Amino acid sequence: MRAPCLLMAAVLVTALATGCGGQSPPGAAASSASPTSASSPQPTLSTSPGPTTSPVRIIGYPADADARADIAKAVAAAKDGRYVLLDFGATWCPDCVVLERYFGDRAVTTVLDRQYHVVSVDVGRFNRNMDLLAQYAPGSKGIPTLVLLGPDGKRIADSGTDYVNAASDRKGAQEFAAYLRAWPSRGR
Repeated sequence: MRAPCLLMAAVLVTALATGCGGQSPPGAAASSASPTSASSPQPTLSTSPGPTTSPVRIIGYPADADARADIAKAVAAAKDGRYVLLDFGATWCPDCVVLERYFGDRAVTTVLDRQYHVVSVDVGRFNRNMDLLAQYAPGSKGIPTLVLLGPDGKRIADSGTDYVNAASDRKGAQEFAAYLRAWPSRGR
């Protein structure tokens, strides 16, 4: 569930002053807690028409999701030739919120529909799914971190510092769409 616009704006203004790339949220201790339990309810999958089949699209950092199972679903669906895009982040992070907004922009959804299956993985306050972040983006310094997996499920690349500070850099959805369009060829 999204916060009302005024509250979200206040959160963004406050968070932009401190940033989230590599920093823990206030009052959080870095932890490598285990992923959410397998008995957690599954998030709602939203799909958009793709070239031949609808892509898997789990957007919005669902805290109650079984991220490992969601990644497995996306990798299984990638037999259609699309890449898997993992988006590690949290709803308190302003850059993550901006990227999630980009995922709803028409220019970006067009690229996503053609090239990707997307799974947003909630890291909470750096106390959720940290083992998956370490597995797919070793050495990650913060969130959001995007990870590119091939249609075979093997890791190709992660965003590193390439696109991490979307909010503070004032990049737009068009530029993000161009980044996503070119990423598979750059990542190899």
